[in-house]
Amino acid sequence: MMEPEDRLEAKEPIDMDARLAQTFSAAVMMCYNNPDFMREYRRLSGSRFGLQGSPLEQMVDEALGFPGFTDEQAIAFFEFVREFVWERWLAGLVYDQISLRKIVDEHAKGDKIEPS
Repeated sequence: MMEPEDRLEAKEPIDMDARLAQTFSAAVMMCYNNPDFMREYRRLSGSRFGLQGSPLEQMVDEALGFPGFTDEQAIAFFEFVREFVWERWLAGLVYDQISLRKIVDEHAKGDKIEPS
């Protein structure tokens, strides 16, 4: 029979940087594809990032000096998602894992687990 410690070991090392990059990329795409989030982002930041008008509206914007998306706008959006969505989600995930580890440790010691 396998010991609990053996089951928790990964077969191969996990590349956490790649995993974190994947979760950040997913968070950015989920936020970008959420119309309510984008509306609130534009309201809070004053940015026009993510607005997609008709071809005529795009031509008028360009003529009036409102170019399409710039690198600065994209970077500002990424930073907003990182600070207000992704880092908070990540902190919650770490907190949940620490809480779960406490429960597992208490159970392993034979302590009675009290519901919280």
